[in-house]
Amino acid sequence: MTKSRKEGLAQKNLRAQGYETFFPHHKVWTTPRKTKPREVTRPYLTRYIFVGMDYSRGHSIYTINNTIGVATVVYCGYQALSIPPSIIKELKARADIDGKIPTGKEKEPPFPGKVGDKIKFIAGNPFAGFIAEIQRVDTGGKLMVVLDQMLGAERSMTIDRADVGQIIPKDDCSRPLEPIPLETHFPAIGGSPSGRNH
Repeated sequence: MTKSRKEGLAQKNLRAQGYETFFPHHKVWTTPRKTKPREVTRPYLTRYIFVGMDYSRGHSIYTINNTIGVATVVYCGYQALSIPPSIIKELKARADIDGKIPTGKEKEPPFPGKVGDKIKFIAGNPFAGFIAEIQRVDTGGKLMVVLDQMLGAERSMTIDRADVGQIIPKDDCSRPLEPIPLETHFPAIGGSPSGRNH
């Protein structure tokens, strides 16, 4: 886990020490007050980057925890949490060599879900099978959701509406789930992940 808005800094400093990192992110245009529009980096998983450990090269959790930009390694008990290679593979397949995940530029209709509704991720998504609750619906098809028990606790994350396969209305959970027709903006999955554990 990195410090707030320090994902890029943490990645830069970890790579400088010889660690292999993967920081999934996307680019968005923003218009701050009194300034011209500019493109900024937004993390796919807020405050998270993935780090490859190679103990034969002297890598250590202590070094990672003391890297500028890093808040703490995520633990499972007394050990660093190991992410399943299948999740890393899926995320890397969506991203370019720098970790940038493409997003659609088309103007989309308003998202049909509301704050408090539950969503299920679309089949093929790295988080397929998880259920999340919508916290916020932004313009441009972005959603802030809370994912139960991700990395050992509830986690907030920003996703694209294309990641949503089904919506469970908060006021009628007994109603059968109906797929929401959403276009995916991601390319076909391909490529292969690093052989190291992350």
